[in-house]
Amino acid sequence: MPVPVNLSSQSLQMARSLLQRGWLQITLESFPMVIVMLIAFLGNALVLWAVKRNPRLRTTPNYYITALALTDVLMSFLVMPLSLSVLIAGRWPYSEASCSYHGYTATTLGSASLFILTLTSVNRYFKVVRPNLYRKYFKVKPVLTSLSLAWLAAFVWPIYFLLKGNFRYHPGKFCCIYDLDDVSVAEGLALNMTFALFTFSIISSSYFRIFLTIRKHKANLNNRPNNSPRISAKDLNVTRLLFIVVVFYVLCWLPVLIVDTTELFTGKYSFPRQVYQLYSYMVGVNSAVNPVVYAFFNREFKTEFNRIVRLGNRKNNFARLVIEKENPTDMFADNEAQLNRSKMFTLQLAMRTKAEIFTELVVFLLVGLIGVCGNFLVLLVISLTPSLRTISNFYVASLSAMELLLSLFIWIFIPKVVLKGKWTFGDALCQFLGFITAMLATGSIYSMALIAINRYFLMVKSNLHRKYFTKRNAYISIAVSWILAGNFPVSYMLLGNKFKFHPGKGVCIFDVTKLNLVHAFLTGFFNIQLPYLIISCCYFKIYQRVKEHNALLRHSGGVNGSGSGISAKEIKVTKLLFAIVLSYTICWTPFYVIDLVGVFLSQFFAPRLVYVFYSIVVGSTIAISPIIYGVFNRELKGEIMSPSEEIRCEKYQL
Repeated sequence: MPVPVNLSSQSLQMARSLLQRGWLQITLESFPMVIVMLIAFLGNALVLWAVKRNPRLRTTPNYYITALALTDVLMSFLVMPLSLSVLIAGRWPYSEASCSYHGYTATTLGSASLFILTLTSVNRYFKVVRPNLYRKYFKVKPVLTSLSLAWLAAFVWPIYFLLKGNFRYHPGKFCCIYDLDDVSVAEGLALNMTFALFTFSIISSSYFRIFLTIRKHKANLNNRPNNSPRISAKDLNVTRLLFIVVVFYVLCWLPVLIVDTTELFTGKYSFPRQVYQLYSYMVGVNSAVNPVVYAFFNREFKTEFNRIVRLGNRKNNFARLVIEKENPTDMFADNEAQLNRSKMFTLQLAMRTKAEIFTELVVFLLVGLIGVCGNFLVLLVISLTPSLRTISNFYVASLSAMELLLSLFIWIFIPKVVLKGKWTFGDALCQFLGFITAMLATGSIYSMALIAINRYFLMVKSNLHRKYFTKRNAYISIAVSWILAGNFPVSYMLLGNKFKFHPGKGVCIFDVTKLNLVHAFLTGFFNIQLPYLIISCCYFKIYQRVKEHNALLRHSGGVNGSGSGISAKEIKVTKLLFAIVLSYTICWTPFYVIDLVGVFLSQFFAPRLVYVFYSIVVGSTIAISPIIYGVFNRELKGEIMSPSEEIRCEKYQL
């Protein structure tokens, strides 16, 4: 019979929330875990089987890939099923010994993945930067020995938590994990310094040196003597593949590092249950994403996968054969590769079937229709309803105006591109579209930052809100955000660059290969990292303030005796706006990841379907806000859906 796992008083409320879910919520939360678990197991098993079948895949870099696939298979087989059973049952249905096993196994396998990726980066460093030493140190026996030591270290260090009895059930993360309440700040920081900072420093420095070497290699390619060492196209491809694996690993494990580090100082259960769910989902996604990366970015693995599952993509192979016939050199080799890949994407765009054209056309028209109609209605309701003309809604209106313009451009240009399979509007309109979309996309992020700052002052610094957030200041800040939104496209064009039609993305957009490191860093910092840092800090402070407010209400029996409480209406509006920010972040993540990787690799490093997904997901952001307003805000929904021509101003407020 299962033995109940001890829960602290802090976790009872979260455990009760997990246990009291309805069947619909249980299904919605469990289904993604089932999908991730199946992809992780089948995909990584396919990797192992491919290496076993094909002796040509048994290369030194693939030893690391095989070891990583083995850890992911074990994660999907030994760890994920127990987490899935918790999601279904709503509690830990096993013994305390099983809880210790679960926590120890998950920690061991996660550590093994990190150690293997560190060894992989060192291997790539010596192969690209120190090729004269590579043959000496990276023979089969030393590689297998280093992997064995990595596994041994991963097995040994979690024993410390196991002997202390620190692995305990966490109802938010729906798994057993080391209890942060029993870990001192010094211990936690020491672990982070050892495993996160040390390993990621090695990985970052290795790939940075590799990047510098490759850039130098490309710059000197035409002037290099015939007898000087060269970096082969195959080594470049393998290095790019493994770098992409590292990027996805960092993205998946970053929430884990942030949450665990924060809780060292704030204590357990400092976040809502949904944040902990994302925490555990991302760990599972990390195990599932690697075989997908191999299938997309490594031709040898992709070919072997096709042989195993008997799936071939004849159309893409035909396009590749056409290009190779025109230029028989390696399609991924340095400067010629960009032209070859662009030609192949153009051919694939022109060779789509009627079903593919119809599907893409319907998706883009649907997104454009929702964006145009939804954002127009939001602007109309706010402009015609005096009670909705609040400071908060001025910023919402600014965001909706940007989304409306983007929606119009999607409706005007993209349908013809989808139908014709090429850009037919001329270079001048291509430059205009590239400029205006870059400006509006940047302005959307600035608008969300202004919304977050406004909510911060309203919820946390309410005594200063009336002083600083007047209508005049709101208009000025919105105007400034629209002007500053042009900083990226203006600087891009001032550097002598032009916007180009991307046959994969289907739009005119900046060429990521034309961004130098300084420009890319400054642009990313001021237009992405800094606004999102402001947004994160504001909403975190708001969350703490609302948490204190709720605790005060519980202690006072639901009566706020201080008179300085937060109204339920403001809390609902803040949740609504936070949902918009969260949805934007999810949709724009593919944009950041793909373009960031493209800065270091190439403009066409991924298959065309990846870029189609890129455009659809990024484009869907224009339709998100009105859907959230209509679904989650009953007052605005009633105003929009009202059949009366006269808007009832006095009744509704966002």
